[in-house]
Amino acid sequence: MHRSSFLSSPGRLAWLVVLVAVLLHSVSLGWGFFADDYVHLGVLEGWIEHPTMRGWSLFDFGHVAQPDSPLFQQGAFPWWTDADWQGRFFRPLSSVVRRATHAAFGRHALAQHAVSLGLFAAVLALAWRLYRSLGFEPRVALLALAVFAFDDGAVMPVGWIANQNSVLEALGVLGAWLAARYAIAASPPSVESSARAAHSAGAAPSPRPAGSPGTWVFLAFTAALAACLAKESGVLAFAVLAWEWRRARRGCAALAVGCALGYVVAWSLAGFGLRSQGYPTPWGDPAAWSSNLAALSVGAPLSAVSPFMLDLVPTATPARFVVLACALPFTFLLVQAVVRAARSAPHASTCALVFVLGLVPQAGTWPSDRLLFVPLLGAAPLVAHTIVRGLAAHTNERGPAAHTNVRGLAATSLTVRLGAWALVGFALPLSALSLGAREFLMRDVTTRARAAITELELARDGAPRQVVLLQAPSGLVALQPTSVWAGETGDLATHFFPVQMGRRALDVRRLDERTLEIETTGAPFGDELFERVFRTPGGSVAEPPSRRTAAFDVVVLADASGAVRKLRLTFARPLEARELVFVAWRDGRLRVIAPPELGTTLTLAEAEPLVPGMP
Repeated sequence: MHRSSFLSSPGRLAWLVVLVAVLLHSVSLGWGFFADDYVHLGVLEGWIEHPTMRGWSLFDFGHVAQPDSPLFQQGAFPWWTDADWQGRFFRPLSSVVRRATHAAFGRHALAQHAVSLGLFAAVLALAWRLYRSLGFEPRVALLALAVFAFDDGAVMPVGWIANQNSVLEALGVLGAWLAARYAIAASPPSVESSARAAHSAGAAPSPRPAGSPGTWVFLAFTAALAACLAKESGVLAFAVLAWEWRRARRGCAALAVGCALGYVVAWSLAGFGLRSQGYPTPWGDPAAWSSNLAALSVGAPLSAVSPFMLDLVPTATPARFVVLACALPFTFLLVQAVVRAARSAPHASTCALVFVLGLVPQAGTWPSDRLLFVPLLGAAPLVAHTIVRGLAAHTNERGPAAHTNVRGLAATSLTVRLGAWALVGFALPLSALSLGAREFLMRDVTTRARAAITELELARDGAPRQVVLLQAPSGLVALQPTSVWAGETGDLATHFFPVQMGRRALDVRRLDERTLEIETTGAPFGDELFERVFRTPGGSVAEPPSRRTAAFDVVVLADASGAVRKLRLTFARPLEARELVFVAWRDGRLRVIAPPELGTTLTLAEAEPLVPGMP
């Protein structure tokens, strides 16, 4: 009796979905700190002196460090960083939340991960309330919640503390969208009825919420502003307000458009923005941006309903197009089915708007499932509506038909039903399993990446050291080794200087007491995924031919094609100096190695990957 009552209650089942999703993500409690988390720790605790990063601007990485700055001495930027590089994100709300959790919990990473889980649960609760307020019937709203909750694209936003900005952005977008709906529902009947007439005919009447329309309008604008201050792509929230109010509250809709434009203009005039091959823009690197958008457009629909992983889409253009060409037919069929079903879905245009406008800004970096976290808020109810309609399909759903068309209608209905059952019985459960598997995988990745640095056998006596990192098992290990080492060991005098952020095999030849010539037969220097983050569109590793770090000067020896596979490094001190340490990957870990003798060559084999398939 009680069991039957529980299963027949959509609200209770929704809480069950929330509970299961949080339990799946609870593996992240064991991730610890990872990558940018250590940089944030350094700024908050004062052992990183940064010209632009503060407690309210933890994502403002600024420009290239100048030779007289502490960042330059610490090796914060690798030798191939272009002089016009810029990485300035404006995320004050995310920064303040990060600062608050650090003030409350300090170095207790588990507690900070628990905060992320709580925020994720709040996102799911708001999503459920929103889908019901939009007029979706309970089973559709419940399935939409499950589609969103069990998508494996949430692994990084929920599990990586520094990526918590996406969860906060989602809260802002959902809060603004829901408040916009309540502002309409709390309006006089004439206003509400005219607004409903502007949407799909399938919308069910919404209960009149407590509070005045003006209060809900104020809350909607506040939530939209919070979304923008959490992450730049949160400006989507103002677009949602404008679209929801385009007929019911035209003045408020115009104000929302003005707020969005004002935010973009103020953001640009304040000097924020990106110049990096890792973060292309349509005006700075249109080819890379368009390629990313194509990958997202083809891969995102499949990723939303199946274990298809955008993270595995190649970054190289020829291979990427091959993968996308194979996925395109399935994406076409899925999108076609959703578009047809959306004709009878309530507020389908707003849901589609959230998905499309949420997806487009994500082309500003390489394709990844984590980029779909907010866009999926709009796609999930449309997918759920499509599935429910498909499961209920029957041969006469289109009304009377001529005898000659009955067989064709039956075949179409069978195809729709089979597709719906395939999604419910196969693709979505596999997506949930993929979510759990990726949580465990990322726990392994974060643990190994941290251990690769902290298990390095270096004296922790506070003596100044410059560690030359010749190779690493992953770009993640070579990305911020100085911050990881300082954060985990407390040793602030040891600074790392990567020669590469890849696993390339190297021939290291000693020319004299202070000079090494390093050559690789693999990919040119500067071309690995994480290496391109520090290069700018149109920049060349070969130009300028001479570069400098606090540990060594670099002369770039490009071949006839302009590719750089050979470097000449000159150090300020003899290679055997106590302050100078050379590190390479051997026998499954980073090890201190001796520099080669004068006139000899040291051959380093390609490093084993930290995790197969990870750059």
